[in-house]
Amino acid sequence: MSVTIRGTPSPDDLIGIRFGKGDSDPAWLYALRPLVSHTIHHLPQSQGKRVFMATWWLGCFILTTAYTANLIAYLTIPAYPERLQTVEQLAKSPYRNTNSSLLLNFARSRRLRIAGSWHQRPELHRWTWYSNAGGVAKEIDHILVSTRWRILQNCRVYRSAEFFGTDHRLVVATLKLHVKSRRISRGNHTVFHLEKLKDLTCAHEYAVAVSNRFDVLGALGDPVELWDTFKRETLQAAKECIGERPRSRRGFVSTETLEKIEESRAARLAGNRDQHRALSRRTRTLLGRDKERYVRSLAEDVEGHLNANDLRPAYRALKKLRSKSPSRASAIRTADGRLVSDMDGQKVRWAEYFGQLFTVDPPNEQLHTTGLQAVDADPPIDKKRTLS
Repeated sequence: MSVTIRGTPSPDDLIGIRFGKGDSDPAWLYALRPLVSHTIHHLPQSQGKRVFMATWWLGCFILTTAYTANLIAYLTIPAYPERLQTVEQLAKSPYRNTNSSLLLNFARSRRLRIAGSWHQRPELHRWTWYSNAGGVAKEIDHILVSTRWRILQNCRVYRSAEFFGTDHRLVVATLKLHVKSRRISRGNHTVFHLEKLKDLTCAHEYAVAVSNRFDVLGALGDPVELWDTFKRETLQAAKECIGERPRSRRGFVSTETLEKIEESRAARLAGNRDQHRALSRRTRTLLGRDKERYVRSLAEDVEGHLNANDLRPAYRALKKLRSKSPSRASAIRTADGRLVSDMDGQKVRWAEYFGQLFTVDPPNEQLHTTGLQAVDADPPIDKKRTLS
């Protein structure tokens, strides 16, 4: 069969001529008209080649679409710039839900750290829960460690552990404990005030007491009993004549200040107000002086140890000088139910809450005060009470 065409044929004419135009013609050939308009003269004639060509074009179209979608998602969806290391970094991240916010607020209020964010590890060692179908994996089991403990060595998920009745994986943390050295207990060991023996009167009194107690030793023949008696009598004489050494008071309060505190306390209990006020002012002055001396001595110790490259006592003194860490408030909820953990947001929320309290409508019901006894707002304080 030959066909003669006068003029320039269109792609539709060539498709109809090459494949025929009938009811049984495949409609997908006409759907590919924009793609094959320039290659209409090279289209295959057999049905198998036509199906292969259409399938190849469809596969190329799907791959191109998927690649384009992934490229657009990679360029438009923001990712983590770096791995999160602290709770504060995770709290500032937008990728969290309600449960994540509750966990972060709890850890921040209790000064805890999430152990899973400390160590770099593969994703398979991070997911703690898998769905039944296995298509969804999440990290919902955590180990929290106090910021004061530097004992965490590693934290990861062990997939090989098998537990029945749960779809969670085993989370294991490796901790390194620093055991303190055991001190030898001295029991009830008494330390005597041996400096008092420098006084000749006290030394002579102690010598006479020991000599008098040694008179009973001549009648003893058993060596064990002799030693026990000698030890007991000697210690008893030392306790009566010398006495125990006074324990040194820890802190910066001097002996003079302690005496003034006792005098002020005695004056208050005796009811002498004028003397109590005067002693209180003097005590506050002495406490300020002792505090200044204590801080100055610590600063001098720090300087001396740092100059001698002795860091342990220097940092110990610095720890005494620094103030205690401020307590962190827990998270509060806003009017719409959102959790607020930062200090600025909490201040705004508290201001809003107290503003609403001041503008609240007064109660509709009046308080009935009939029959109530009035309370004296300025009772006398000088009147003595008598016990019946």
